[in-house]
Amino acid sequence: GGSDTTAVAIAAGLQAQGCEIYSDVDGVYTADPRLVPDAVRLPRLSHGEMKDMAHHGAGVLNERAIDYAIKHKVVIHARCSKGRPGETIVRPDQGPARPRIVGVAGHGELMQIKVLDDSRLDALRERLSEYDQFLLAPAWAQGRRILLPSSQFSDEAHLADALIRDFGQAIEIRTDLGSVSAIGHRAGLDPDSLSFARKLLTDADIAVEAILASDHAICALLPRSNIQHSLQQFHDRFRIADLGVAHVA
Repeated sequence: GGSDTTAVAIAAGLQAQGCEIYSDVDGVYTADPRLVPDAVRLPRLSHGEMKDMAHHGAGVLNERAIDYAIKHKVVIHARCSKGRPGETIVRPDQGPARPRIVGVAGHGELMQIKVLDDSRLDALRERLSEYDQFLLAPAWAQGRRILLPSSQFSDEAHLADALIRDFGQAIEIRTDLGSVSAIGHRAGLDPDSLSFARKLLTDADIAVEAILASDHAICALLPRSNIQHSLQQFHDRFRIADLGVAHVA
């Protein structure tokens, strides 16, 4: 994410009217169009919505870049480097937002660490301090889990072996999980949505390790082999909000 963050930082330093970031897609979609063919482009998003999408695995814009854009109120134009028309405009939040689902996203690979011995917790947290964690508070509250996106590791198996060697029976590690999330303002605060998410996956014969809720997302932890199918299920069954009227000016 260094190039995204650098671009936003330069735009902020120059007090530019906006920052254009180009990738292989013409903006941010309701889901990854390579995995969900009927995903559609979001014309506008708020900074908060984009940060939540990025945190849950949407890969168009980096989460740290969005943090910097929030701090400095930088408007981002996400566009295609291959000449396709269209864009997603990501702007500062504008007052109180209404509840809505803006899209779905996922992490194809997560490392789950369950803490079995609290006496080793401080040492474990120090050992993992260099890594980005996923859904820190909800994951810990719902099962004493630490979740780490595996895309940040050069060698996931090597790290898992090292942690088992250092912490032994104080932890339990799984490296066969990923996540699928429905994202939007107040999305995870509706208990009916949580039960709906579990039921739609169960009805599709998809094993669910856990359903985790944050203020702005409903997240299912699943076997990695089921991520693409689950993304399509979430995209089909959760009601995506009126895409033309995002919570921006």
